[in-house]
Amino acid sequence: MPFESVAAWNTGRGYTLKGQRVAAGLCGVDVYFADIDREIFGKISMKPWRSVFYDDDEIQMYVMSNYDTGQYENVLFQEVKELIDFAILVKGIDLTS
Repeated sequence: MPFESVAAWNTGRGYTLKGQRVAAGLCGVDVYFADIDREIFGKISMKPWRSVFYDDDEIQMYVMSNYDTGQYENVLFQEVKELIDFAILVKGIDLTS
């Protein structure tokens, strides 16, 4: 799945010793995300007024506001594996336990 832009961050929430690591990527009109530590994977359909993200902070705010309020559709790990791999290689997310 080709992601147009990818962001990765740690919320700092104490779900694990590593916090809560999240990766998100824009694919067409959907934003896919992976909560790596809680193993929750989702898709957020873009709002009609939202057509572009200008930086990683905007993606993070958009994902977390929808994620925290349950406004997403669950997806399978296979749908976000490429996103997680990209976050590890390019964005530097540390997945060591």
